Amino acid sequence: MLIVCALACVSFIAQAQKSESLKDFDYLVEKVKNDYPGYKDKVNNETGAGLKQLEQELRNRMIQYPDSCGKYLSLYTSWFKDNHLRVKRNRSSLNTGTSKRPATPPNFYPIVLDSIANSTQSIAGVWIGFRGKMAVARKKDGSFVGVAIQYPNFKSNQVMFEFSKLENNEFDATPFNPANSPDRKVKASLHIGNKVLEIHDDTRFVRQTSDEVADKALLGSYPAEFPNGTNIYPVATYLNDSTYYLRITDFESDYSNNIII
Repeated sequence: MLIVCALACVSFIAQAQKSESLKDFDYLVEKVKNDYPGYKDKVNNETGAGLKQLEQELRNRMIQYPDSCGKYLSLYTSWFKDNHLRVKRNRSSLNTGTSKRPATPPNFYPIVLDSIANSTQSIAGVWIGFRGKMAVARKKDGSFVGVAIQYPNFKSNQVMFEFSKLENNEFDATPFNPANSPDRKVKASLHIGNKVLEIHDDTRFVRQTSDEVADKALLGSYPAEFPNGTNIYPVATYLNDSTYYLRITDFESDYSNNIII
């Protein structure tokens, strides 16, 4: 009898999860259809059938795997190929209840900037990115660590990356988020005489020189060899003698003004 009751409870919970997942998905579909400004441009006679097919496929997946609802909601918004339209987890909801996971203590690696040889012989040096600066120093074990000099959400000398050298100016890299929890493993590489550092499929940095204007020009115009695919980095460059191309990714800072100058 107890086994039967337990199985009935599990079945009930699973059905409830499926129902909630489908409700969330239907809400998202209607919300995008009614409120997304680009809906009529992206959904037309040629693309509408493909979107309907995707909606049905995602509903079927949610019935089978309701625990992966968030992933399928993101797949739906990804169809529109618009970085302004996406599903984000409400972080505040993760901090409720009595089973909080304690935050990882921030990891700091104090660096004296004057002691860093900012040459092009290695990854060590001061690097400028789209959002701020970091310094990369060689550790005693031969690996490298990148720490924030001035970077949003990171404190000074807080670890942003750890690098392990491979062959041909390539590195295994571990990025850290502001809470200093390690993210997934990624690749990184140096380009243009070690003046550009690409974090593959993510972002890039340029080695700081005495010419700030040239540094920003290189950062904005460098064509990524490992682009992130979502166009989330700004670009400022000439396409030809009569056309100048400027891509602005957001208006949260005055960086767009800086790359125009």
